[in-house]
Amino acid sequence: MKALVYGGDNNLCLKECPEPILKNNEVIIKIHWAGICGSDIVAFKGGLTRIKPPVILGHEFTGEIVAIASDRNTHLKIGD
Repeated sequence: MKALVYGGDNNLCLKECPEPILKNNEVIIKIHWAGICGSDIVAFKGGLTRIKPPVILGHEFTGEIVAIASDRNTHLKIGD
């Protein structure tokens, strides 16, 4: 999968990253749209010391569930 990776020192790079490994009670979401949050900008400018590069920033997104791993019944389904 492609991801925009923050490498530190105002460096962003589009990289090919491995697909995530699905663990129990997790879902994989195919991202359709992603936004930039104020905390992403602060991290990019070096203002969030808890962010340790390299890291994929972003938590403002929408998408579609493409995989589910759960050992119990869930209201979630592929396509949600």
